[in-house]
Amino acid sequence: MVVHSIEPHPRDACTSGLQQHQYVLNERLAMVKRYTILTAVVCSLLVFALPIVGQSNEELKIKYDRFKDETTVGISLGKIEPGWGDSVTHIIAATHPGQKPQVSSSTKFTWMITAPRIPPYGKTELILLVDEARIRLEGAASSGGSSRVAMIPINLDTLRRVSNANVVEGQVGKSEFKLTPEDREKIATFLKYFAVGSPK
Repeated sequence: MVVHSIEPHPRDACTSGLQQHQYVLNERLAMVKRYTILTAVVCSLLVFALPIVGQSNEELKIKYDRFKDETTVGISLGKIEPGWGDSVTHIIAATHPGQKPQVSSSTKFTWMITAPRIPPYGKTELILLVDEARIRLEGAASSGGSSRVAMIPINLDTLRRVSNANVVEGQVGKSEFKLTPEDREKIATFLKYFAVGSPK
């Protein structure tokens, strides 16, 4: 018995190649769209955060958007200079509906970190050692020129643990840092906003 193999028609091979090319193109376009959205979010928070980066006081920055009816509140933890790995800047921020401080399912807390050795884009991880207890938080990274930013969603309970800890060290990408007692005090100031409406 002779078995004859059926050779694919060149047109079929061409069609298959075009389909594969289209699939790859669609995947790349989807990736670009995701990172464009992420970059827009990063840029909006950076615009909000610029006035508070580098300030030595513990005052919060509060910005109300009357069109969206939402408030963004944030505080800079300052810049941790080289000696603990890299120069790393931290901003803790949150967005909540309305003007009155509230914690609900709509309240979004974010730890924003700029550091030189964060991956330029895609998923990234913040690993915290809070009094030697390990906490892993997943977020996303974006790159704009020489700046690399990690946006890490974080919940209120974790922020409280960080604020109340004696020693807090962290790593994002390959950049490491250690929070000072002043940094942890600033997080406590941030938390007071949600407890009583304004820091004391």
